[in-house]
Amino acid sequence: MLGPFTVRDSDGRTIPVEGHRVVALLARLALSPGETVPARTLVEDLWDGDPPAGGKNTLQRLVSRTRGYLREHGSEALLSGWDGYILDVAPHDVDAWEFEHLAAEGSRLLNDQAPGEAVLRLRSALDMWGEPLADVDTAFARTAAHRLRETHRRAVEDRIDAESRLDDPARFLPQLRALCAEHPHDERAHGLLMRLLRENGQDSEALTVYENLRRALAADLGADPAPWVRDLHTELLRGHAPTPAPRGNTAPGPYLTRFLGRDGELAEVGRLFRDTRLVTLFGPGGVGKTRLAAEFAGGSGARFVDLSPLRTGHSITDAVASAAGVESAPVLGRALPDQDRFARIASALSGTLLVLDNCEHLIDDAADFALRLLAECPDVRVLATSREPLAVAGEATLALDTLDPESPAAVELFREHAALARPGFSVTDDNEAAVREVCRRLDGLPLALELAAARVRTMTVPQVAQRLDERFQLLSGVRRSTLARHQTLRAVLDWSWDLLTGPESALARRLSVLPGGATAHTAAAVCAGEGVPESEVPYLLASLADKSLVHTVVPESGEARYRLLETPRVYLRERLREAGEEEVLRERRAAHFVGLSERTASDLLGPDQCRALEVFDREYDNALAVVRGGAPEPAARVVMALSWYWIIRGRYEEAEYWTRGVPADDDGERAAALAALRTILPVDSEDGREPSAMEVGQRARRVRALDSYPPLAVLESKCWLAAGEHEQVRASAERARRSTHPWVRAAGLASLALVAEATGDSGTAERCTAGAVREFRAIGDPWMTAQLVAALSKYQSLRGDVDAAVRDLRDALELLRPVGSADSRNLVLVQLGGELLRSGRLSEAERTFTEMLTGERTPVVEHRVLCALGLSELELARDRPERARERLAEARSLFGQARFDTGYLRVEVLRQSGAVLLASGRVAEAEATAGEAAAAAEAIGESPSRALVAELVAEVHHRKGESASAARALGDATRTRGRRDDGSPRVRELAAALRESLGPEEFRRHYRA
Repeated sequence: MLGPFTVRDSDGRTIPVEGHRVVALLARLALSPGETVPARTLVEDLWDGDPPAGGKNTLQRLVSRTRGYLREHGSEALLSGWDGYILDVAPHDVDAWEFEHLAAEGSRLLNDQAPGEAVLRLRSALDMWGEPLADVDTAFARTAAHRLRETHRRAVEDRIDAESRLDDPARFLPQLRALCAEHPHDERAHGLLMRLLRENGQDSEALTVYENLRRALAADLGADPAPWVRDLHTELLRGHAPTPAPRGNTAPGPYLTRFLGRDGELAEVGRLFRDTRLVTLFGPGGVGKTRLAAEFAGGSGARFVDLSPLRTGHSITDAVASAAGVESAPVLGRALPDQDRFARIASALSGTLLVLDNCEHLIDDAADFALRLLAECPDVRVLATSREPLAVAGEATLALDTLDPESPAAVELFREHAALARPGFSVTDDNEAAVREVCRRLDGLPLALELAAARVRTMTVPQVAQRLDERFQLLSGVRRSTLARHQTLRAVLDWSWDLLTGPESALARRLSVLPGGATAHTAAAVCAGEGVPESEVPYLLASLADKSLVHTVVPESGEARYRLLETPRVYLRERLREAGEEEVLRERRAAHFVGLSERTASDLLGPDQCRALEVFDREYDNALAVVRGGAPEPAARVVMALSWYWIIRGRYEEAEYWTRGVPADDDGERAAALAALRTILPVDSEDGREPSAMEVGQRARRVRALDSYPPLAVLESKCWLAAGEHEQVRASAERARRSTHPWVRAAGLASLALVAEATGDSGTAERCTAGAVREFRAIGDPWMTAQLVAALSKYQSLRGDVDAAVRDLRDALELLRPVGSADSRNLVLVQLGGELLRSGRLSEAERTFTEMLTGERTPVVEHRVLCALGLSELELARDRPERARERLAEARSLFGQARFDTGYLRVEVLRQSGAVLLASGRVAEAEATAGEAAAAAEAIGESPSRALVAELVAEVHHRKGESASAARALGDATRTRGRRDDGSPRVRELAAALRESLGPEEFRRHYRA
């Protein structure tokens, strides 16, 4: 990567690779070593935003060719991940990664006042240097190369800074002069040169260097030098050397951007100071603690002391003395006694606000100093900022969290900083989704949003969002700052990491394998051992929460849950890999969540269903982590366990995606069960090559896995039903009825109801449905009970007992309420709205449809189609055909977006179209539409749909004056369904009209024909 692109095997032998696209692929994957790079990102990057025809298929062929080169030399490093690819190498085996790591480590050591160790790291980094990615001519490579060059320049400056502290400063002047000439806006290089010239007695030239910098910044960028460079200039003018002690008589800044999203916290600080004189703002790095403190202190004459440069607690007094204007030099030849000096500090601060910024690395000393000052000076107030509270008596704390990623404040913060990088930038319909994705994936952390926004200077927002998988490279080298730890996202986290104890750091990095967070029990099960005693895990978690590294969620009932935000988790995953613990932690995670998932899956089929759903909801991301990054066997077991959860929750796309990636087991049970699941999912197959429903049904019957996977009793029958094999449905149902498993037996009865309905045996269908309801109620499965109660209501309505149908549907809603299945609930609401219409309770029906449309979760488009059709029918009942036509137009528009049950929905849209046309007096058009509906109903082969269309045809004949044909069509509907629809006002009115026009005997003759 640094110099000519080269791939070597584990013995150091070169592996030849041919073709610029192959080189580009390996280079792109090497920028994220050991991590999955999504296929869509690779297509975007390798073809510079102009993907070839075939997209992912073309990428697959490129990957196969590249694998061939590697395999010829015994390497299997190019792996497939979930929807992406991985270069399975250690980060240290990628020279660019190792270079950046050594440079960052050297910079950290320099900041920690360890120039000797820093020099060793920096020399090692610079020895590796070569022109980066010279063989790759793509936008991603140019961006990465620019970042690496910037890192190289900073490393050169760090090495000069470190070596100049150990050697004669004059030795480095020529190199610094050359750097400044090459980079006329580089404040770091100019500042270093000014310092070394001053130390070499060349003050006049140092002033000239400053003036050159000032003019270049003003002319080219319209900016002034950074505050620390201006301070250095002032010291030169005064004729004495700069002091390393921090200056703190004013707040940091100046801040040039608006203060966003923290008005509530700002008011809360003032309220807290009404009750105490010590307030601590604590939260993760980059969250905005210093900015909030500066806004509160602004214009109040406060003394602002940044403790971050200090390395010992003793220097806090010196820093505060400097801020208060208390001299620390000897007086009349004697050093001022500490007690007298502290008294002078207290006197100087009397009546003021003292801000102690960044206390976390000197937390005990800062707490002691604050308590002593407050005890000696009763009219002083102290506002501290830290990544953890001071934890002293009388302290009020305000936890500063990240901005809500969905809030207007987060979006506006990104927009404002992006507009600074690219004037005229605004959030539009085209980029809003990408802006919100950036805000979400960066957890609303203000510093991260500012750094990401700065990238808009050279990238589009979607490109920024795509590259967040490499966020530490993306969000570096984009701005200068007086605080080194705020120049990059990695520096912020390095600072927090360095404050952890050994056990804390071990637990923190191990938590990175749990993307869904963890209770103390789960954390102990997965992360304890080897430096983390199991008994200490709850206390270590509390400590990590106090240090703002993990977020704590305390539910009303149950255990507290500890969660890493995404950016710290990515950082800690790198630390886990560096510690060599990644593989063993993945194995522990798999063992824990396979067991938990399988136990929970069993509970989904009984009285503990609601609790089991809550467990899967909480642990979903952790369970999927086993699927994404685990061995095939545990991954497959977790997918099997999750399968019925996906059905209950209506997460069909996820079920289709994850089941497709699971390898088949040797005995075929798992493969057959998951194939049956995919067959009944209401989603399109990804590749269109799924076996037929009949083939899947045959496989499911052969494996005989009902006892190990009870839901197969439902899935197999539905496969046979989809294939139109009614006798096979009955055979599967009877086999299930012979099972010893109560849930399987009840499912068998439900399957008998399905086939009876499909074949027009309405009486048997109702009896079997009622029996299945009783059995599932006894088992305690609320979700299956609700589905069957809703099905039973249809038969009650057909018999004319619409009130009973309404009662049952409301019972189904109550059963679903604790289960929390929005899709199932919405479908019942549509059905309830229809029954209320049939009973003439139009206002209640309207409220029911509105409740579905305005619920917490937006209904799926298919349910919105049915709701629009119901509202259209409502308008017909109110004799408002124009309004009915408007609602029908909404349904037609939504139907174009539907993905599942499209055959059934097409019948319903055509049927309602015919009804609206009839109400408008357009009988000929209604007749043509009824014909289309009849053909569509025949195509899907469902008796209820064919019966409803036959009723529409009967209405058309009646309006044409063809009473005999109308009676025959109405009779066809009854025979198709197995029962006349006595609950339908339209059917009752039509039957009465036909009896009157034909006479009772003639009506019966045609009706039965």
